[in-house]
Amino acid sequence: MTKGLSSLLNLNPDGLIKVLEDSVSHLDHIVIITNNPNIDKDGLKILSVNSAFCRISGFSKSEVVGLKPSILQGPETSFESVLKIRNAIKNERSIRCEMLNYTKDKEKYWVDLNLTPFSLDGKTCDYFIGYSLEITRYKEARRLALEEKQNLDFVLDSVDLGYWDFDLKTNYVARSLKYDNLFGYKKAQTEWTYQTFLSHIVQEDKNRVDSAFTQAMENGGDYDVEFRCEWPDKSIHWLWSKGRFITDEHNQVLRAVGIQAGIDEKKTYQAKLYNLAYVDELTQLPNRSALKSRLEELISSKAGDDTYCALVFIDLDDFKVVNDTLGHDMGDALLAKIAQRFKQNLPNMDIISRFGGDEFVMLIESSSNDINTAHNKVDTTVSLIRDLFKQPFHCKNQKFYSRVSIGVTLFNDNKNNKFELLQQADLALYHAKACGKNTHRYFNQKLQLDLIKHTNIEKDLRNALINKEFFLVYQPKVSTNSKIVGVEALLRWQHPTKGMISPAEFIPVAEATGLIVPIGEWVLSEALVFIKSWPALGVPPNCTLAINISPVQFKHTLFVQRFTAALKDVKDQVNQLILEITENTFIENLDESLVKINSLKEQGVTFSLDDFGSGFSSLNYLTVLPINEIKIDKSFIDDIVKDKRNTAILTAIIGIATELDLNLVIEGVESIDQVTLLKKLGAEVYQGFYFSKPLGETDLISFVLSHR
Repeated sequence: MTKGLSSLLNLNPDGLIKVLEDSVSHLDHIVIITNNPNIDKDGLKILSVNSAFCRISGFSKSEVVGLKPSILQGPETSFESVLKIRNAIKNERSIRCEMLNYTKDKEKYWVDLNLTPFSLDGKTCDYFIGYSLEITRYKEARRLALEEKQNLDFVLDSVDLGYWDFDLKTNYVARSLKYDNLFGYKKAQTEWTYQTFLSHIVQEDKNRVDSAFTQAMENGGDYDVEFRCEWPDKSIHWLWSKGRFITDEHNQVLRAVGIQAGIDEKKTYQAKLYNLAYVDELTQLPNRSALKSRLEELISSKAGDDTYCALVFIDLDDFKVVNDTLGHDMGDALLAKIAQRFKQNLPNMDIISRFGGDEFVMLIESSSNDINTAHNKVDTTVSLIRDLFKQPFHCKNQKFYSRVSIGVTLFNDNKNNKFELLQQADLALYHAKACGKNTHRYFNQKLQLDLIKHTNIEKDLRNALINKEFFLVYQPKVSTNSKIVGVEALLRWQHPTKGMISPAEFIPVAEATGLIVPIGEWVLSEALVFIKSWPALGVPPNCTLAINISPVQFKHTLFVQRFTAALKDVKDQVNQLILEITENTFIENLDESLVKINSLKEQGVTFSLDDFGSGFSSLNYLTVLPINEIKIDKSFIDDIVKDKRNTAILTAIIGIATELDLNLVIEGVESIDQVTLLKKLGAEVYQGFYFSKPLGETDLISFVLSHR
């Protein structure tokens, strides 16, 4: 559901690097893009730099690409700063620090470095982006400000700073013209007191600045503060002020002296960096990183606080239909409208974020310390959210109605980390979708147990292939005269301590985690080894071998390529292979699926539409898909002997298959009554326990030879 940046832009990693290079090339600040050494065995190296880097460092781009950033370090570079950066990279976290670097000519220069991890898929860190402001003059000014002198004599013209000298006895502030310039005045003002200074500071910052000044004065020390001031033209600007209080021999404060600088550029750059890291560009809502950061802070604050908080996952039902039918531009417009409605109608929500794709996450802080009250408050909020979707959204002269599924988890302690809480809310969301969508569900103990079970199965699955715990069995397909016509390969898992684990338990987990891809490739490899031995064992050449292909495996970008490579060892027997696919395999992207199916059919592979009759089977697929066979699902014929409606429907399907020249296989045949009726209806191939249970290779060969 969550799409990464590379998939949204339809770019490979190299293409994305090029986009990033183009976007930062014009910036005046230094930008360095590196790989992630945690996933790159070659270690940390520079992938790209912008022109500002080359201008300031003296290195050309070609001289540094592929090298370690340590080429910028020198004898006076702080090892502590280097160590902090290494730890941040190791833990894939953002970091900001000041660094002393060296140019190509070994000249020193200081930078204010902001290093941020960057992800292609929204989950794993693929790159690091270093965004730096050169602060050599800024550092020099700070050094001068910290000089232990009673009479500070600043040489300010070269560093573009204003200075001030505040006499506490007279309340008069002597200052440079640059100081007044920084408050928006072109000429020096005739009178300036501490109260005049405070009157220019915006209301939100005034108390903080006054408190810092007063505290430093009482302690006879330094103060260092950044604040916003209002100019005469009503524009708002950022200033940095650094001061020191001077005392007499009796330790009585006499004066305060200091410097002041305009830092609009710095704050603008910090805001841009913040937006890049923490704001979703499309909706202007906080993004995944911002939500995780706030959630982490909230969890840390829960020690000793038993009030309940709620994490609310919201997912748009059937949003993919909008993207597929009207395009991603329309889908983006709808997401922006939804975000706008959230901001307008949920002003008191603690945080509303776009988590990715069509998924939004909200955080409700301090709802109540009573679980029932907390539930009621969240229920009210959820009802309000769902009410927002009762009215249509107007996008580009079109009207859309949308529905949402919502998952909620409540917490009042710090026992669970942010990842566990996000997983809980996500699990509750999918439970809501499984209950029919357009509803909401809470995370509960049963879901917790299901999650633990899912996690344990996933952990064991990762070892199952390595430990050779999987094996295949084969269930025969027989004709009306009990002759063997083919077999279906079925996967089994013999766990070393838990015994046989049902495919119904581990296949969904394998698909959800992507482990089904390597498992499916193993199944194919084992089945091909077996079919290759058939001629020598006397298996008739018209006997087919069917292999189930998971939708996840089929959708993998390298599926056709890998399958084709595997067929090289059985070129003469390709026509005996049948790949069984379900409607879920192609329902999301029919065109792409047709390309894959036709590519393999050209090599002689046959396709079967499995589980036909379950779910919402569409007869239209029988005319569109280049399949050779239909398999009627077991659930469809369980009551066929007693239910005349199923009999009538099956009769129609058999007739359609005959007219379309499609083979038909009836699954789950378990009684003589079913066989008798199916023969009467015209069905010719059966599979089920009435004829044989799934067999191992040796038993299967015996069965085949006795039913030729």
